[in-house]
Amino acid sequence: MKSINLAHETFILEMLAHGIPQQAYLAAYPNATPSTLRSAPYRLLARPDIGTRLLLAIQENQEKIQTPGNTRV
Repeated sequence: MKSINLAHETFILEMLAHGIPQQAYLAAYPNATPSTLRSAPYRLLARPDIGTRLLLAIQENQEKIQTPGNTRV
């Protein structure tokens, strides 16, 4: 399995923030070309390690929101 690097972490955090793959990819890889932005974000999302990490982060956020006594909305 490939390891997750800093750019991948940035991509995951950006996906959590707004959910737009191209925008998340551009934040992680600021020199990406328009042609790269058409396919590369989806290749990252298709990677099991990145997809799993993203799903786990989404689940953690949902659990925090649903925790009794949580005052954040």
